[in-house]
Amino acid sequence: MEELSEDDILKGLKNKLAKLRKEDKEAIYVKNQRDSQIERLTKAIDAFIIPVQKTTSIDSVAGDNGEFIYPKEESWSKRIISFIKYHSKAVTISELVEGIKPYERTISEDKLHGSISNRISDMVKKKDIIAYKPKKMKGYFYASPIWFENGEIKEEYKPIEKEVSLW
Repeated sequence: MEELSEDDILKGLKNKLAKLRKEDKEAIYVKNQRDSQIERLTKAIDAFIIPVQKTTSIDSVAGDNGEFIYPKEESWSKRIISFIKYHSKAVTISELVEGIKPYERTISEDKLHGSISNRISDMVKKKDIIAYKPKKMKGYFYASPIWFENGEIKEEYKPIEKEVSLW
């Protein structure tokens, strides 16, 4: 059996340390990616979560007689999420504009459309909402990430067929 020199031992130890540092760097990268995904999902869930004192998703954005309660003092993101949540289905930007227009009387329809479109774009990029394109249709519908399963929107959140055909 051949004896190892001190230089060989030192070289082996340095190689092992370099390998461990590389593995550590890769593990940190994977952890950061996972943490980022957790943060995005948590934000999406928080945006659509039902308050503890309420029993249905509509209750948190509807009054006693079921009318939509518009959160005018909140951010555009929260206003949009409230509208989507109230309708409990994927909606188009046009539906958002029409639904929010009565509550934003001081803003022109064009400016309202622009504000909603810009915010929707940011929300989709951040994965706070998901853009959903039904087959054989032009345009997109927007929905909560928790309304999807295996990349497909759950049946109860799909746009109503009658409304889809009007597009």
